[in-house]
Amino acid sequence: MGGLPRRMAALEEKRKNAPEGLLLLDAGNLFPGKSKKCCAEPGKIEEILNSYQSMSYDAVNLSRSDLVFGLPFLKKNEKSLQLPFISANLVAGHTGEPLFKPFVIKKVGKNTAAIFGLMEPLPSQKTGNPYSIKPPSEAAREMIKVLSAEADLIIALSSLSNAANYKLLEELAGLNFIIGTDKRVHAPIKVQNGYILSAGDKGKYLGRLDISLRSLARPLQIQDMSDKARLESKLSRVEQTIAQLEAKKVDISKSDNDRAAENYRRALESLRKQQAQTHAELTQLDPAKIENYFKYKMIPLAVHKPRKTLKDVSAGTKAKTTVAGALPGSAAPHIKIRRLVADTDQKITFALTIDQAPNQVRALGFDVVYNPKVLKYSKYEKGKLVSEFDMFDASELKAGMLRIGGFEARDDLIGEGKSGELVRLDFQRVGKGDMAVQLIRLKDDISAWSVEKGQ
Repeated sequence: MGGLPRRMAALEEKRKNAPEGLLLLDAGNLFPGKSKKCCAEPGKIEEILNSYQSMSYDAVNLSRSDLVFGLPFLKKNEKSLQLPFISANLVAGHTGEPLFKPFVIKKVGKNTAAIFGLMEPLPSQKTGNPYSIKPPSEAAREMIKVLSAEADLIIALSSLSNAANYKLLEELAGLNFIIGTDKRVHAPIKVQNGYILSAGDKGKYLGRLDISLRSLARPLQIQDMSDKARLESKLSRVEQTIAQLEAKKVDISKSDNDRAAENYRRALESLRKQQAQTHAELTQLDPAKIENYFKYKMIPLAVHKPRKTLKDVSAGTKAKTTVAGALPGSAAPHIKIRRLVADTDQKITFALTIDQAPNQVRALGFDVVYNPKVLKYSKYEKGKLVSEFDMFDASELKAGMLRIGGFEARDDLIGEGKSGELVRLDFQRVGKGDMAVQLIRLKDDISAWSVEKGQ
């Protein structure tokens, strides 16, 4: 899914020995980059195309960047190498007819799967262009209408953004999976009755999707079983942490430190809620009781050298103190602040996101300051990056200041290089003036990170 597949020989061997019903699919971005310059190395293009032929792909979606060498080039290689290029919305500019197969239908065990391709739209359609790109939602709607009677399972290979894929699943019934190219999407995301999946970019991973169908009743309901092992591990860790905290109950009760007692109570309450929720989720993941389910995992295809950590980068440099604790000379903020909801009904939502974490994060803490004459804090929502933390909380210290912190004792930490949402903060607008929020006093594993100001 995306980019040059690694370890071609190993994949070819797996393909030869694969069980009945295996499909090998690519969501797009065939060539590593978006210009001819990226593939100027002699033999690079041939290596990429020959690898896809050797591995006998069942469907390869074309993205807009794959048009860099022109339609004749793709047509020539499609024919000579028998490459299964597909696209449901890349059409001839003068007739509107598909330029490649819009879909393929494959037998998968006892079931049939239909796979169609979607390309991201052009910024503007030029008159006289030999091709045009139909709106993805229009093409997808047409495909679902045609394929619903032909296949048990419908899969879209999409080079659209994650937001566009999300919208498709919200609007269209009957689409079971979207396999995308967005490198930020790794774990399955459920939207209505469908799921968005991705194996990242540049061919670094192979995404494996195992599906079991016992009921074909419409609309098709498929349960994500990928989380079973993770949930079992989480439940074990949470119960161990509860036991450790309860062992300290007597000491805490004898303490005169009211703040420590309150933090203890809140931590124990939070962990017991996690215990109950995790247990409830696990009871729903019994394969014997579920008619349709799938498991998804990402398999690394190459061993990469570790990136430099923040400690390595800053070694030997005398750090200067800043409001956010930023590393001097940081090229881009590690924590970004975006306003997600416009000033409608006086509600303002800020999303705090991490952009390529420069080091692992097991513990973090910071304060958020804002103008209390303009904004009134309402609530917070944990982001995906900290959804499995042993403890994560946001509390209002006083009007105009929030304190946010959390920790993870075992495996669900924020890995180096990870990007994603940390937390969402909801406010009510109560006055006129500057609506900016600012992060200060960064602690623990993010103490030297840089932060942008939220407008």
